Amino acid sequence: MSRTLLAVLFSVCCAWVFTPASAHALSIPGVKDKEKKTEEKKAPEAKTAEQPAAQSEKKTEPAAAPKNEEAPAPAAGNVSTSETTISKEAWDEYKKYKVGAFVEYSMPAQADMKMRYEVLEVTDTTMTILTTTSSPQFKQQAKIKYVLKADSTEKVSAAGKEFTATKTETTTDGKLTMRSWTTKEIPQFMGGVVKTEGGDGKVMMVLSAYGEGK
Repeated sequence: MSRTLLAVLFSVCCAWVFTPASAHALSIPGVKDKEKKTEEKKAPEAKTAEQPAAQSEKKTEPAAAPKNEEAPAPAAGNVSTSETTISKEAWDEYKKYKVGAFVEYSMPAQADMKMRYEVLEVTDTTMTILTTTSSPQFKQQAKIKYVLKADSTEKVSAAGKEFTATKTETTTDGKLTMRSWTTKEIPQFMGGVVKTEGGDGKVMMVLSAYGEGK
């Protein structure tokens, strides 16, 4: 996997939006009429006073069960689209995949959560992927559009050294949300990231130290 791809996947890891299911109130008609009938029969049925209570409890249980067990999971809502520029090196990996290619991961320890990545569209210079994160309680989707762009290199200073780094920009719904600079001059554990900035230009992460080992 290329260093640019690792950097992109690291940047895309996102906050999840949970859309709670709406609650519906239940109304029970004819309650007053039943109370009147109960009062009229109170004296002759004094010996079996425990039976109506038991029957009343049995009647209320079926109404509560469907409310919790059959409530549908919330819809995914609006699907945002982020656009990320990628280098030719990364594109050489992406262009191998066809529409419909996907991977899906299950996460049993996280409330049966699942994560799925699927290719929706491929052109000569772009690839669009649909990401879906879901569980029995929620569903979240987002589109990521990777766009081939000529490498843009800049000098970036970090960890007491100046690096020649490749700049990548990410936009969401047409708005700049992130910039990142990567280089091959450091170990590639994080895709060679030297620095990342938010859309407002504020530094989100920067390399502070590194070592090549002996």
